[in-house]
Amino acid sequence: MILCMAITILTTACRKSKSNPTEPSTTETHIENSSADVLDISNTVLLKIETEGLGYVAYAEDGDTPAFDEEYPAQSGYVNAMPGTRFTISAKASEGWIFMKWTKDGSDFSVDEQIEIVVDQSVCYIAHFDFIEEENIQMTEEQALSAIKSYCYADNPELEDMVKSGDYTIYWEVESSVDDQIVVLYRSYTGAELHFYINPVSGDTHITEFVKGITDGEQRTDDSFNAWDYVDDQALS
Repeated sequence: MILCMAITILTTACRKSKSNPTEPSTTETHIENSSADVLDISNTVLLKIETEGLGYVAYAEDGDTPAFDEEYPAQSGYVNAMPGTRFTISAKASEGWIFMKWTKDGSDFSVDEQIEIVVDQSVCYIAHFDFIEEENIQMTEEQALSAIKSYCYADNPELEDMVKSGDYTIYWEVESSVDDQIVVLYRSYTGAELHFYINPVSGDTHITEFVKGITDGEQRTDDSFNAWDYVDDQALS
């Protein structure tokens, strides 16, 4: 009986000695992994990357090249980083805008679209973009005259051969030209006189017709078009 009790106590003790050492080791491993994965924000600095105007920004760490998302490019970014972390930040203007400069905490910093920085303390970089104002291109008298000829030839495919034949009285001329309007006269082989009133900036054109002995002065027609559509591309260069 005593021998059986001794065997029972020994067996129980052996079981405890096998199970107890494993429990602390599992807990310690779990704690170590958790502490490695969690970044203590109290020890980090905040990098803010923002935009003024229409444009986008991107960043990368440790010498990598920043990449802009093709579908949804970012207009700002906020990063918690350890002091001394190196970043490359890049700016890209939207269509119709141009990149001007980077500022750092309100002061001019760089005019390069892509810059490398070291973040030692919380800081804000802003990419500034400016709108591109397109200059108004104004049609010249020569372009207007050429455009009206092209329009007439397109409207009447036989007209060009008629002009070359020399058998008809047909001509075009710039009748007047001021800042906001160019007037081109077309004398048709029928004897009718058509005046083309052209806005030299927008190209909007309307037509009047005068037929001696038939119309009472110029009569505006229902026809209108854009003269820029008939200006030769080579004439624009």
